Amino acid sequence: MEAAVFAGYIETGTMLQANGGELTVLSAAGLGLITETTTFLHKDPTLLNGNGSALKAPLFWAAMNGQTSVARLLIDQGADIEVKDTQMRTPIMIASITGATNVVQLLCNKGARVNEFDRRGMTALHYAAEFGRVGVAETLLTHGARTDRKSIRGLTPIDLAREKEQIQIVELFDRRMDESNEAKAKPSQPDRGASGRLTRGN
Repeated sequence: MEAAVFAGYIETGTMLQANGGELTVLSAAGLGLITETTTFLHKDPTLLNGNGSALKAPLFWAAMNGQTSVARLLIDQGADIEVKDTQMRTPIMIASITGATNVVQLLCNKGARVNEFDRRGMTALHYAAEFGRVGVAETLLTHGARTDRKSIRGLTPIDLAREKEQIQIVELFDRRMDESNEAKAKPSQPDRGASGRLTRGN
C-alpha cells in the first residue's frame, strides 16, 4: 500500500486499504486519514518526524499527496516543516512538484522557508516552474520566493519554465515583473496632515 500512496495512486491505496491492506502512519497520512494518523501518533509519538528522514515523516507524505487537513494536524502536533529527504528536498518542495497549492499555502503560513534549496540548487519555485504549477508559483511569489535564485545548472525559475515550455508560468513571471516595474515607476505621494495640507519634515 505504501508504494501505491508514495507514487500518488490514491484511489489504488484507498482500494487496498478497503480490502484489508496493511495501513501505516505514512500511508494513512498520504491518504488523508486523520483519525488513523492520529491513532498511530498517539501509540508512538516518535513517528511524527520519522527520525529526521522525510521519507519516513508523515508530513512529507501528506504534502506529496495534497492532504492539507492531515498536514495541518501534523504541523500543529510539532512536525518539522523543514524535514529533508535524501535529495535535501523539503515538504514545500515536494508539494510544489505535485501541485498541492493548498499545502504550499499552509506551509508558507506556518513559516516554511520558501527559498530553501536542495542538492541541485532547486527551490520550491524552481519546481513549480518546471512542472507548470501556476497556483503554487503564485503562492510562493506572494510569500517572498526569489526569482533570481540559480540552480546548479545556472537556471533561474523563469529560465527553467522557458526550457520546459511552461507558457503560463512564463506569463506569470512576466506579469509580476510588469507589476513590479509599474510600482517602482509611480511617484511617491507627499504626506498630508489631517487638514489636507502638505506636512514638512523638521
